[in-house]
Amino acid sequence: MIRLLSLIVLFVLISGCSDDAAEVAAPDTAPQAVTPAANEPVTYGDEGIGIRKETLFEEDGVEPPEATFTTMPPGTGIKLERAYLDAPPQIPHSTAGLLPITKSANMCTSCHMPAIAAAVRATAIPESHMNEEMLSNARYNCSQCHVPQADVAVLIDNTF
Repeated sequence: MIRLLSLIVLFVLISGCSDDAAEVAAPDTAPQAVTPAANEPVTYGDEGIGIRKETLFEEDGVEPPEATFTTMPPGTGIKLERAYLDAPPQIPHSTAGLLPITKSANMCTSCHMPAIAAAVRATAIPESHMNEEMLSNARYNCSQCHVPQADVAVLIDNTF
């Protein structure tokens, strides 16, 4: 009986898998919207995501938008409003000479540690980034989330 069931399962698995069932679109095809059933959202394949018109599988010829980063020295920049609730604040000053950030060399802490920040009129590192009186080892790379402010054209309007 077990042999018979095993053979049936094997037959179903083999007959149910064919090359025709899984066609893969070429990466350079135009975005294809899937027609949704009632009350279902429209979905897109890999080739239809993103804001650029080039395929996501090729980087040749893709240029970032023109941007002018702030050159204001620390302490003189103007803070911009956050893009959305709880978004990481942008860095309102130049980061020249402050990067790269490593565990042993983090220039951000020289002004932004809570014990120092008020005296130099800097934003203090929040408690969520601290481990007692020290910066958490999981949060030392500030530029992973915080980016310098830039004068750049808006590609897509913010709807947050």
